[in-house]
Formats: sequence, structure tokens, C-alpha cells
Amino acid sequence: LAWVQRHEYVSVAAILVGFTTIALGNIGRWAIWFDEGYTSYLVRFDYFGIAKETASDVHPPLYYWALKTWVLLFGNHELALRTLSLVFMIVAMVGVYALIRRITHSKSSALLALLAIAVTPIFVHYADEARMYAMASAIVIWATYALYRGEHTQEKKWWWLYGVLVFCGMLTHYYTAFAWLTHWVWRAVEVRKGRMRRFWTKPWVTVHAVAVGVFCFWLPIMVMQVGVVQIAGNGFWIGPIT
Repeated sequence: LAWVQRHEYVSVAAILVGFTTIALGNIGRWAIWFDEGYTSYLVRFDYFGIAKETASDVHPPLYYWALKTWVLLFGNHELALRTLSLVFMIVAMVGVYALIRRITHSKSSALLALLAIAVTPIFVHYADEARMYAMASAIVIWATYALYRGEHTQEKKWWWLYGVLVFCGMLTHYYTAFAWLTHWVWRAVEVRKGRMRRFWTKPWVTVHAVAVGVFCFWLPIMVMQVGVVQIAGNGFWIGPIT
């Protein structure tokens, strides 16, 4: 353990390489399933066409736009479609390490957190799937890091990075909203315990106003998508609640 702590970055690299090896070993084991097939279908369109097509589905377009750029470089085949998720998952893992290291000031805690993710099946699974979950994970983790740095340094760059990532998260998967709500809860707890003086500060309000303001271009489509899923008997795969 002492050697691992002395060689911090070598240890991080070794864990990431191990995770990548496991993920690549599984990436072609299963055939493309229905949702991945839909992903492959969508990236055949141009960027505007992708937005138009996914507006008829239940997800926002940012992941598909990113994958479109990826397949233009590497091709629209099984390995190319799935490896972007592996890249995003590695980015997410680095973010977890950076966040835990920053909060705890402990190399061992950060390395243990990174190792725990590397051997958790669900993270390997999402690293191998041509869907937006790895990208959403990376965005949420790095947004949490940016929020923590912004609160403790009050540097504008961290606040603006947080705002950009909140917007990107909502344009990747709507359920990232639950992560942003946990940030609001964390902030309320910090204020209540006296570790923050005020809940409503200028940086906090500004970044949220900008993020929500920019997202408004997609908001009507999101409302329409939610309505389609909620309406019973519409033919969607989510049936009415009994």
C-alpha cells in the first residue's frame, strides 16, 4: 500500500489499463441489441436530422451528435459505436479519482474508489454499450468536481464549467436532473451546518440561469417527449401505470 501511494499516478494508470482490458475483452461478446441498433440508425443522419429523429424518441440529442462525429472518424460498426462509451467511462473514472482525492486529501481513499469502479460490473457494461449512459456519468462526475472547486475557490472558471456541464447533462439524458437536485440538497445542508453563509449567491444563480436559458431551445421538445411517454395507449413501450 505504501508503494502504491508513493507511485500514485502509476497506480491510477494501472487501474485504468486493467479496466480498459476488461471492457475491451467484453466489447464484442454480445451482438448489437435494439437500442444500440437505434443508435446506429440515428448516426446515419446529419446533425439536424439526428435532432429531428430523436425528438420522436425519449432522449435529447447530444450523445448522438458526439457519436456522429466519432463514427465520421472511425466508422459506423460495432467496435466504433461502442468504444466512445469506453472513452467516456475512463473520463468518468478519472473524475471520480480527482473528486475523492480533492475531498478527502487521501491517495488511498481515491485509489480505492477508483478500484471499486473498475471491478463493478455495471460500469463495465455501460463502457461497452453504444448508449449515452457513460457520457452522462462523465458529465455528472466532472460537474460535481467543478461545483466543489467553485465553492471552495470562488474562481469563475469552475462556476462556468459547472454551468456548461449542467446544460450538457440535460442535453444528454434528462435523468441527470436528479444529480443536479442532489447538488441543491448538498448546498442546503452546507448552509444549514454553517459551512456556507448563503444559499443564493451570484455565481450559483448565474450559472443556473444561463444553463436553463440555453436549454430552453430544446425544452418544448422535452415536454412533448414526456407527454408521449405518459399518454396511455399511444403504442410506446412504457405502458400505463396500474
